Amino acid sequence: MFKISVYSQSSLLSNASFRRIVQFADLSSKTIGKNDVVVIPNAKTLYRPGISIINEKEFVSESKEFQMTTARPVQH
Repeated sequence: MFKISVYSQSSLLSNASFRRIVQFADLSSKTIGKNDVVVIPNAKTLYRPGISIINEKEFVSESKEFQMTTARPVQH
């Protein structure tokens, strides 16, 4: 099991892409079994074992981009 905890403004969490967070997490995080994510404005994005510090603008941008690329086409 892989546990992700995200600490951010609550308004950003509604659009968060947790699959994207897992994709970029340090590989050792999966061995540890957890990844704490802290989203901070004007911070440099860093991925370390067990923790990710993500720039707020990158977090929002990546979440939107990921949602657009994984959206399923509407079937008629």
